[in-house]
Amino acid sequence: AAVAAAGPDATAAVQAHFVALYEQEYAWRLSQEGPGSDAPEANPYLLPDVGPAAQAARLERWTAVMRELDAIDPALLDAATRVDYTVYRGQVAALLDAQRFRDYEMPANSDTQFWTDVSDLAHRPLRTEAEARAYVAMLAEVPRYFSQQVENMRAGLARGFTPPKVTLAIHGAIVPCAAIIFSLVTVPASKAATSAWPAGVESSSSISRSPCGVIATS
Repeated sequence: AAVAAAGPDATAAVQAHFVALYEQEYAWRLSQEGPGSDAPEANPYLLPDVGPAAQAARLERWTAVMRELDAIDPALLDAATRVDYTVYRGQVAALLDAQRFRDYEMPANSDTQFWTDVSDLAHRPLRTEAEARAYVAMLAEVPRYFSQQVENMRAGLARGFTPPKVTLAIHGAIVPCAAIIFSLVTVPASKAATSAWPAGVESSSSISRSPCGVIATS
């Protein structure tokens, strides 16, 4: 049934419901964003949980939001808010489809890769103690975050969902990084060896710096 209120206050009530819905969802959405252009300025060093349980929770959340949006009668909104509703519903539909089709199983393409988003943070000035502590805390999360992303890529590879090799060869600067990450994806975790890494990439037992920035190793 459409979300509505009886009497002359119907529009105000439905609009208030819509605003509360998108404000709550957007605040939650920012808490799910990893490094990159969409990262929340309040916490640019967040490395979110991208494992199976977290992905299932995102699917559930956006499914619920879409259900609530579909229960709203746009005719009860004023003209400007109807435009907001149309745009926002399109956003949520795209996010929901991406989650349904498991786009997160390909966190790399010729333009953007999860590891370069992380390494780019090394160039961000640390002006306060709080920022420095946040950066150090992020470094402690790198092994977990990279491991989850590698597992997602393995799942994508198993179903043929992976960027074409030629697209990663276009930008020579990312080839060493791609070789490292994809060697971890294509080799069983127990056998992934640093000997497969390109020359010039130094490894350690925990975190190492390479042409890709900070790389988690086992």
